[in-house]
This record gives sequence, C-alpha cells and structure tokens, in this order.
Amino acid sequence: MRQFKGISTAFVLFFSLSVGTVFSQQNKSSISPRSILINVNQESIFDEVIDYLIEKGYFIQSLDKDAGFIHAKMFTENKKLLSSKSGERKTFNFFIRPQGEYSFEVILDIYVEEQFFGGSTGAYIYYYEEKGRPEDSKIYRDILEDLQKWIEIQ
Repeated sequence: MRQFKGISTAFVLFFSLSVGTVFSQQNKSSISPRSILINVNQESIFDEVIDYLIEKGYFIQSLDKDAGFIHAKMFTENKKLLSSKSGERKTFNFFIRPQGEYSFEVILDIYVEEQFFGGSTGAYIYYYEEKGRPEDSKIYRDILEDLQKWIEIQ
C-alpha cells in the first residue's frame, strides 16, 4: 500500500508539471513574432516609438495617437553597380495596444516594394515591384527588440 501511495504521488506530481509546462508554452506562443510587450508609462509609449523611428531614419508619413497607429516608410538604396534594382521601399505600420496599466503590445506590419529602373542612359524609367509582407519573422524580431532596448535605455 505504501509503494502504491508513492507511485500515485509521483504520478500526480509529474502530471501537474506536464500540464503547467503545456500552459506556459501556450502563453508564450500567444504573442506573435510580429509583436512585443513593453512595460512603460501610458503617457510616454507613443512618443517613445516616434522618437525611436525618427532616430533610426524612418520617415513618419502619418500617425494617430488615439488609435495607437504609426505609419512610417524607409527607402534603402541598392549600391550594386551592375543591377537594375535601385533600392527597396519598406512601409511600416506600428499598432500600440494597451495590455494593462503599464504594459503595451506593439504590433509591427511591414510591406516591401523593390524599385527598379530601365530605359536608356539618358531617360531612366523607375518602377516598383511589390514583394508583399516578408514571411521571415527575424526581420520583425530585430526591429521590435531594437525598439524595446531603445525604450529601456531612455
């Protein structure tokens, strides 16, 4: 009887640890790779994101503080000599949503267009080819983690 009690105690302990692990993994994965949680004062979060974007060279096209929305663009020039691709234009949409009194979720959406040129040497014709939303989550993570570090330093 004593051996049965020890086995049942071990089983209950193992089961509760397994269930706790499953629930904690579900909690971590509920935040998208395209979003990050930031703990700051409500009055400063929006301004902090704007300051970050300006400091990093983004062009802020429009914003709405009440809606928690920032629309920014950045053009990266292609420096390759023998390429018809002259650069890449990225559009960034930041959505800031409250998650509590001092916690905010910053969601990032990116849209990419590549700029090409053609025509003769004297009369270039520029056009954009739409590439859409990047699927590589590393692009999103790098920007969001850099934003989070920048806000923590401020």
